Amino acid sequence: MNLENSRIHLYIFPIFEVIEKKRNLPNTSVYTEIGAKIFARLEPQDLKRTELVCKEWKQLTESQRLFDNLSPELYINIFTYLPIPDLASVNQLSKRCNLAASDKLLWKPLLERKLPLLFSMSTKLDIHPKDLLAAQANIKANQAKIIDLTSHALKKGHTGNIDVSFSPNEEQIIISSDHIISRWDAQTGECLGTVEGGWYPQVSFSPDSERIVTMSSQGTRLMNAKTGEYLFTLRERCQSSFSPNSQFITVISCQDIRLRDAKTGKCLKIFGENPSQVAAVFFSPNSERIVTRSDESVRLWDAKTGKCLQTLKECTVCTAVSFSPNSKWIATYDMFFVQLWNAQTGDLHILEKSIFSGSQASFSPNSERIVIIKKDESVRLWDTNKGECLATLEENTSDSKAIFSPNSKWIAICSYQAIRLWDANKGECLAILEGNASSSAATFSPCSERVVIKNRRGLYLWNANKGECLATLEENVFSYSPFTFSPDSKRIVITSKQGVRLWDAQTGECLKSFEGPQGIFQASFSPSSQWIAISSPNMAQLWDAKTGECLHILDTPVEFQRISFSPSERHLLIGIKVFDFSPARKDDSRIEEISENRGSEEEIDNLAEKTITEELKKRKLRDAKNEEDNNVSAEIGYYQPSSKKKRKKED
Repeated sequence: MNLENSRIHLYIFPIFEVIEKKRNLPNTSVYTEIGAKIFARLEPQDLKRTELVCKEWKQLTESQRLFDNLSPELYINIFTYLPIPDLASVNQLSKRCNLAASDKLLWKPLLERKLPLLFSMSTKLDIHPKDLLAAQANIKANQAKIIDLTSHALKKGHTGNIDVSFSPNEEQIIISSDHIISRWDAQTGECLGTVEGGWYPQVSFSPDSERIVTMSSQGTRLMNAKTGEYLFTLRERCQSSFSPNSQFITVISCQDIRLRDAKTGKCLKIFGENPSQVAAVFFSPNSERIVTRSDESVRLWDAKTGKCLQTLKECTVCTAVSFSPNSKWIATYDMFFVQLWNAQTGDLHILEKSIFSGSQASFSPNSERIVIIKKDESVRLWDTNKGECLATLEENTSDSKAIFSPNSKWIAICSYQAIRLWDANKGECLAILEGNASSSAATFSPCSERVVIKNRRGLYLWNANKGECLATLEENVFSYSPFTFSPDSKRIVITSKQGVRLWDAQTGECLKSFEGPQGIFQASFSPSSQWIAISSPNMAQLWDAKTGECLHILDTPVEFQRISFSPSERHLLIGIKVFDFSPARKDDSRIEEISENRGSEEEIDNLAEKTITEELKKRKLRDAKNEEDNNVSAEIGYYQPSSKKKRKKED
């Protein structure tokens, strides 16, 4: 970015502005004026190297008030070029930088540029962008506060298969086992409560993490996640689910199906009594509509008013229901029919008959297409808006599966005969990715440009745009061999019983192959795609996802332990150990973070003024001792530099 083009003040340092306003001073140095003009045209990344030019520039750039007059726009550009570890100490540069270091409006664009995949987490979890960047520096430096809950979990009675997970807001850790569930504070490791009784007790958080539903043989309870207060209690184990907006909760008991207020636990609506085993409740993605299914009917309800809008089907058995991602359509399908309904009006839009063969329906992510699969008959692509059949993708096929790409542009149809890639807009076959591939599956990358085909012969990486095979990732993968795309679609990690391999998803090149003792290996990409956590039979490692370099050995587990990052990447779970990479606090055992205030504002200003005053005195002294200055214009104050020997003595 050119400073002049961006209308930022041409004179970066305060002293230059003073000199410009007082051009009648006889002691103004020509080098100072020229320096101001040069600095105004430097790119932000070059401003850091100005101190290498000469002694005068070095003295000025070391001043505490170096960046005090820069605009927020230039701050963002300068910070973008700094390594993440250096961003933690920018507050020491000046008073203005110290203020900028706590400004979310400044740090959000910076986080979006450096780690775009973590940008949404800053707003969703209300985390300061600077804390997310500082956590990245701590991950690379292996600075973490470790909370080992292993012994505490055993004391609470956890045995057998133990599963550990974070709450959606990362404030709590849930440990579940065969007979007990416990909740723990993710920051302190303190136990917040336990749920006991029966086999496989369950716990479910609301999407906003404010409410918890616990289900066990002792009953079903809704509690406040922060205070632990119970809002309602039922003596039986029930099925329950939260609405996507966390405002409602449905509870299916042996007596009835009820809609409750998730904040208070108050019953808002009774949908029906004496529900059967096939009873179910489905929320639309926007939480405005509810579909209830029972032996008698499938009905559409208004979630806010509790009014029944439409009875979609009568006397139905084993009917599956799914909402489109945009909440506009509802698909119902069973052994006989596939029907598409308007979720706002309840009107029937598409009807497909499938006599005694069974059917399935899959929406595209943009909700504009739906694939209807009729077993042993056909696979058809429909336009949901127009209600028209665009193409018959397969005929006389059995056990076919349809996978849409994340961008809704392509469809992969997997069958026993072949895997074909189709254009979802036109209904045209683009390529046959694999023929005669029994037990095949296709997985699109998050960017939709790559497809991994898996069958008994191996794993193959394909270019979805061109329909070309880029590389054979693995051969003879009949046994356990899962794979994962990185969130940015640039890497693929494959784990097996022999080891871990990291691949470049763009070129098909193998970046690293790690082999260890035979056992179960697991790999987990960080949400930002910067790191990979590897769990092997004898150790847990942290890799750089770009190069495959092993940065740290995090732990040495005795047996297989699950490993995963939290959504904001500030925490890492290895078994029942929590690695907290958040910026260190005063009570942490880690190296403390550099203080936000290096000195008071008055001290910073005094130091800056002192530096500038001393610089002016030195220049006046040099000008007075130089006899050649008598011939230079007094208005501008030009002078010729003295010889090196004289300047050395003067200094």
